[in-house]
Order: sequence, then C-alpha cells, then structure tokens
Amino acid sequence: MYQSMTTPLIEMRDIYKSFPGHRRGSPIQALRGVSLSLQRGETLAIIGESGCGKTTLGHIMARMSAPDRGQILFDGIDVTRPRRRQRNALRRKIQMVLQDSGAAFNPFWRVGSALRAPLKIIRHANPTQRAQEVLEAVGLPLSVMHQFPQELSGGQRQRLNIARALTIAPELLIADEPTSALDVSVQARIIQLLADLNTQHHLSMVVITHNLATVPYLTRTVAIMYLGRIVEWGASDDVLYAPRHPYTRLLIDSLPGRRGRRAAPPMGEVPSPVHPPPGCAFHPRCVRAQSICREIMPELSGASLSPRREACHFPLDG
Repeated sequence: MYQSMTTPLIEMRDIYKSFPGHRRGSPIQALRGVSLSLQRGETLAIIGESGCGKTTLGHIMARMSAPDRGQILFDGIDVTRPRRRQRNALRRKIQMVLQDSGAAFNPFWRVGSALRAPLKIIRHANPTQRAQEVLEAVGLPLSVMHQFPQELSGGQRQRLNIARALTIAPELLIADEPTSALDVSVQARIIQLLADLNTQHHLSMVVITHNLATVPYLTRTVAIMYLGRIVEWGASDDVLYAPRHPYTRLLIDSLPGRRGRRAAPPMGEVPSPVHPPPGCAFHPRCVRAQSICREIMPELSGASLSPRREACHFPLDG
C-alpha cells in the first residue's frame, strides 16, 4: 500500500485468516491476502459491509488474534509471532475500542476501578490522577468515577470506552464501529472527539466502520474491503467522491440522499465467505463484469508508492 520513505508505525503484509466452518464444514475465509500500512500520526478508515473481514483485521492488528499467514511489522519490527515480553509491550502500544461499549466493562466495577486497573498492572505512579486526566480528555465529568458503567448513557459509555483505551497512552488506537449504536447527535460528538485526539495528541488511529458519511471528517485515507480483500485504497476525498471500484460506488449510492445517477443496481447478494467466487469476488453482483473478471482475481493497481489503487479489471472513471 501507499507509504512514505519513513518506517510505517504498523504494516501488514499478505494477511490471511480463516475460521472453522459450521459442523466441520469448509472454513470461513475471513481475510484473503490483505496488505496495508499506516504512518505515525496518520488516520485510516477501513470500510465495508458486515462480514467483509474488517473487524477480524482490526483484531489481528491489535494482536488480539493471530493470522494464519502473512507478516505484521510494528515500527519496523516483526511482531507476527511475538514472544511474551514483546506481546506485553505491544499491549501498551496498541489499544482497541470494542464495538459494544456496554459489554466492554465489568458491571460490578465502578468507572474509577475500571480505569485504574490497567494502570496498576503497569505500575503507574498515580493511577487516580491518570484516570482523571483521560476522563477530562474525553469530556466526561470526574463524578462518573463513582458510577457504574450501566448507569451512563450510550454516548457516555462510548467516551468511557475510549478513555480506558487511552489510559496507558497507546501509540495506535483502533476503533471498531465507534458510532454504530448511537444517535446522530451523539455520533457527531464521538467523531469530533476522535478527530481531536488525532490532531491534538498526534495519536495514530484506525477506524473500522460501515458508515461512509462520517469518514471525511475523521480520516485522511480509506481502505474499502469486500469479502476479505481490499478492493480500493486512497485519500478519503478521492475515493468517496470519485470512486473507481464498482463496489465503492455501490456503497456510496446506498447512502441516504446520495444515490448516483450513473450507478446500475447491484445483482444478487454478497457471496459466502466459505466459498468465495473465483476471479473477482464482486463479479456476480457487477454489471460491468466480463469473462476475465470471472477467471482472474484482480490485484491492486499501480506501484506500491501509488496513493490511489483499486483491484478491478474495468475501473470506473471516478
């Protein structure tokens, strides 16, 4: 993927991941050769429909899961199969904001205890003070320290979810669907919070989402995923306002009030990740598909230094 001459903060090379199928059936192919990189201080959005593999990719990036194949580098160091000491160090450098903020906390722990717990593990000099600092950073009153998570609103819990990820000052924050269960007005505040964290604290971020409407306000670069592969990559404005892959165009046209006149309706449903189609996985739904699309899987176009790439035999004009 696109890189500058500096060493990326995180780089994933040709990542594959599968899961056991139902009742010993064929495995579910969640990721099929994903490569990407992120520079320090940059933001990246990974976009796609449910089941495309984006959350699995986030878990592997956060080292919550191991890939079947491929290589992961953090700050230039291979961490694909980290040893215990290296794994513990990575946990301090990479934190993930889980999608379900309600299930992310122990309901029997007050907020203060939940925030101080990871700080005590790393033997922080003043856990209470640090907990108060991160609450202020996410715009929560210090009074919530004495409350239980379930006593907070959905927006407050999501801010708390982000605050806990920030307690040990990570270098990379991975947010999985950070606004999916929130009202529109609350979504805007969470998006602004994440944007502020990036600009004010130079925090590197990966945002996993299916909500394209929020992306231009939050990230500079986007990766579009379909059935376990990245099919388009580039600057947010370029990809979202002039897409080259038919699947990206389909996602954009599905937004309320954004239906494009040039778009043709998609055919069929998303194929099964157990038996993905040969060639381009999108070809059964694409009106532009030709025989080569059904036989040969397209690779991301352009050189590795190209800022705009797409995996399509017949890309759109944009």
